[in-house]
Amino acid sequence: MLPQACGGEKHYQRTLARVAELHPIYQPYVINLINTAYEELKMAWVITDGYRSPAEQNALSSANTKAKGLNIYHQYGLAIDIHSVRNGKITFLSSDTQAIEDNKLIGPIGKRLGLEWGGDWKRFKDYPHFQLIPNGKTWKILKPQLLKIGVQNYKKLTF
Repeated sequence: MLPQACGGEKHYQRTLARVAELHPIYQPYVINLINTAYEELKMAWVITDGYRSPAEQNALSSANTKAKGLNIYHQYGLAIDIHSVRNGKITFLSSDTQAIEDNKLIGPIGKRLGLEWGGDWKRFKDYPHFQLIPNGKTWKILKPQLLKIGVQNYKKLTF
């Protein structure tokens, strides 16, 4: 992944840190998504959210999500939220409208690369969200395995 694909060094370091937190099976998908979107759309992208512990998930405002800890792919290291970077700034911090329009452009790329895109959801459109459902194993299937190995060992999940 190139720094320019993330909008410069500051956002690149942030994105590298978020990628490192993800489950190893998901990391190449995310890197491919960023690089492909940069090449095809000529736009830079930053991961604003990746792995989230169950406690962090439960602390989120109900205005942002109704999902509780272990009931969402972020806790399995299999989800990201990604936003465009324009003029060195993350779009959703300055313009929700621009952020959504840009995420509608990257959505089809992620889907083509084998990811599920939150922009396709019926009840709640989550345009920045991408997740991987490895071998069709939903979080409901993965939850008992995660609890058995320990939540902190999410990177050891097998599919």
